[in-house]
Amino acid sequence: MVKARAGAWRKIGMYAALGGSLMFTVKSMGVCTLAMTVLLSAYGYGETLTPDYDAMRDKMMEEITDDMIMVREYTGRDSLSEPVARAVSQVERHLFVPEKLRPYAYDNGPLPIGEGQTISQPFIVALMTELLDVDEDSRVLEVGTGSGYQAAVLAKIVNQVYSVEINEHLAQEAGERLER
Repeated sequence: MVKARAGAWRKIGMYAALGGSLMFTVKSMGVCTLAMTVLLSAYGYGETLTPDYDAMRDKMMEEITDDMIMVREYTGRDSLSEPVARAVSQVERHLFVPEKLRPYAYDNGPLPIGEGQTISQPFIVALMTELLDVDEDSRVLEVGTGSGYQAAVLAKIVNQVYSVEINEHLAQEAGERLER
């Protein structure tokens, strides 16, 4: 029951983060505030509403693990290899999304990054990386850098990553992120 309600509040939070506005009646304001506080706590926010990115990343990895089990019939793999799991868990996805969407960075879904593009769902990034069967001697060419998240994950595993992006704005932002 809490999970379903939390999902509804997450959608409201996403709507608000994208610039929407919400109105509550004065009568229900106390209940809404209490519910929102409880739900924000459940999603890794502290008293100052600062996301606990480590806890959120751990939850994301649990979801990716569950998703790998669900698709094993199609992929022939029960789990991520150790190098891929380590890489996905080490890359700080919140640094690859717009600041106003950072509270949602570790949700197992795509997010808009601007220019009509999205950052891929973490499970899809992990699965694509797993299916590449790369190792420390590999070189990878990525077409479509986007935010740079996939390139950052690959860079934790392989020797070299070459990534190209047709959109100048996205390429510049990704380049700056990846240099850090």
